[in-house]
Amino acid sequence: MPKEKIRGLISDLHEKLSDSESSPQQELLLAQLQAQLDSWEGPKPANGDIKDAAEELLEELEERHPKAARIALEILESLAHLGL
Repeated sequence: MPKEKIRGLISDLHEKLSDSESSPQQELLLAQLQAQLDSWEGPKPANGDIKDAAEELLEELEERHPKAARIALEILESLAHLGL
């Protein structure tokens, strides 16, 4: 199920960011992403907020955390497969 894949990717992202210094903004975006995932019911999220949070997190991570950014990109790709 896509939700479980995204849950695993968010867990991986938490792990990557705990190994390095992350900004308060990155932590906030990750928390928003987790909250959106937790409120997700049905076959796909109710709105595009989860995609917006993932895109913003990707932008925040790209320069200083390339490995974590790849995980955020995987989340976005999973959401794209759901039509978001």
